[in-house]
Amino acid sequence: MIITTTNNIENHSIKRYLGVINANIVIGANFFSDFAASLTDVFGGRSNTYQNKLNTIYKDVMAELEEKAKYFQADAIVGLHIDFDEVSGGGKSMFMVSASGTAVMIESNFEDRYFMYKALSDIHDYWTKGFLSEEEYNYEKARIIEKYNSAISEEIKVVKETKEYEAKRLKEQEEQKAHAKKIFEEKLYEAKKNLENRCPCSEEVIKATTPFQIQAADYDSISYNTNDSMESIIAKFIRLNKIPEACKYYIDETGLSENDAIEYVLDTFKKIDVIDKEVFEKLLNKLKVLKSKGFIEQAINEYQKFTLSERDIAEIYINTL
Repeated sequence: MIITTTNNIENHSIKRYLGVINANIVIGANFFSDFAASLTDVFGGRSNTYQNKLNTIYKDVMAELEEKAKYFQADAIVGLHIDFDEVSGGGKSMFMVSASGTAVMIESNFEDRYFMYKALSDIHDYWTKGFLSEEEYNYEKARIIEKYNSAISEEIKVVKETKEYEAKRLKEQEEQKAHAKKIFEEKLYEAKKNLENRCPCSEEVIKATTPFQIQAADYDSISYNTNDSMESIIAKFIRLNKIPEACKYYIDETGLSENDAIEYVLDTFKKIDVIDKEVFEKLLNKLKVLKSKGFIEQAINEYQKFTLSERDIAEIYINTL
């Protein structure tokens, strides 16, 4: 990056003014105490310690100024101004270095081919008037053409490299999108297949369940998470085709009758059976967003609530997204 105290840059034109930028470095009182303790290195009125520290501060403030210019995508800083100040107050001293300038975008004047034509015309005129020998004329002519062509070649090189980089970046982005889409479609297909195979029984089987079957049922051998909702646990029993066990569990938990249990199990079955696959596809997008942002627990809960699945199954599915 070009940094200059002048308002213009030789052989360049300012294409755009991006704004005034500044940087400040402040050093505490220990700077001066260290300086006082280093007076032994003062020879001929100069302190190497003090000078080295000033150079360090200068480099730091210039680096900060250049970083701000890069943020604005500037090519140069013109009108550079640097101040060294001592700030005192409350018995304490501070040392501050401030740098400011104008961030600009520039372009080479050699981009204008007429600049070369004018320069060639001028030296040809000097040669015909006898100010230049033929050898000097040929030398200057070759130098101007080379300088112009070098600038053009460099510009073409930069444009080419930029285009190649952009093409490569776009290709990588397309490949990443294609890969992400493939993974998503695989997960969606897996989820839809799970939905299609969610219930091995039917309404008729549930309605045909007798009180004697319910009374004789034993669900102790079936593992389930006691922290899950009743609806999720009943849904698990339904998926396992354990209808009498589902009714028995409902009765033990609520104290209601066999008819109430059959009705609850039937309602839960219908919820499982009528899950809209298109709605689930939208939910899957939401679950991916929740997981990417770190809301794992919320994603698990929403999947579990929507599919009436067990927490363990919900955790496994969310973790594979």
